[in-house]
Amino acid sequence: HGKAISLGDFNEILTRSEKEGGVTKSERQINEFKHTLNDCMLRDLRYRGCPFTWCNGRTGVERILCQLDRCTGTTEWLSLFPHAIVRHEISGVSDNCPMRPSLLGRPDQEHKRRKVKKLEAMWVKDAKCE
Repeated sequence: HGKAISLGDFNEILTRSEKEGGVTKSERQINEFKHTLNDCMLRDLRYRGCPFTWCNGRTGVERILCQLDRCTGTTEWLSLFPHAIVRHEISGVSDNCPMRPSLLGRPDQEHKRRKVKKLEAMWVKDAKCE
């Protein structure tokens, strides 16, 4: 309850359109996941990018794509960050796509390169430096 956000690999889908290929999920299983999110008072955040976050790594008719990873937030949290979105990135390393949450709805602007500050050895000796 309260102000919370959850990010993770839920291994479930909310709609049939969140999966392509493989065995069709039952409506009962989809509804159980929806009810679980509702019971926990979690809402799915909007996303940008590829609608699928997982691939089984196969091609052709054996390929399965799903949106298994998602960010959710409580209604209270979403009211604090009404423009929050998630960008699904493309990764060649994992079978899951990395997700990049953005509180302001502009992930490209929030993550601009910042000027790197280097730790100077002399700062460690300063009592004000923790």
